[in-house]
Amino acid sequence: LSGIEGSLMFRPVLRAGKEVEVDVVDLIKPDNNFISSPYPNPTSSQIGFSCNRNLVWEIYDVNGKFLQNGNERKGSTSINVSALPNGFYILRILPEQEVGVEHHRFVIQR
Repeated sequence: LSGIEGSLMFRPVLRAGKEVEVDVVDLIKPDNNFISSPYPNPTSSQIGFSCNRNLVWEIYDVNGKFLQNGNERKGSTSINVSALPNGFYILRILPEQEVGVEHHRFVIQR
């Protein structure tokens, strides 16, 4: 121990010469959106959208915790979100036969 008064401070190095890893799939932007913007937003029980291809959807909270998923066919659909509490959510869209990913934010408010 030294005789110097004060607080010990640490300066963490988070990358330390390593390359940042990025999922290539998340970088690919499709020419067309996979779905229309989710509606209504905010919602209280259902979130709807139109999809132009077969896809898989996933819902995450703002902390990245996985909550729900499902498959949809081309056309209009709605997802029941009435079991989720009020808050902000991420709808992640993945096409079944193609590469790419799409993210939409929505709010549940009752």
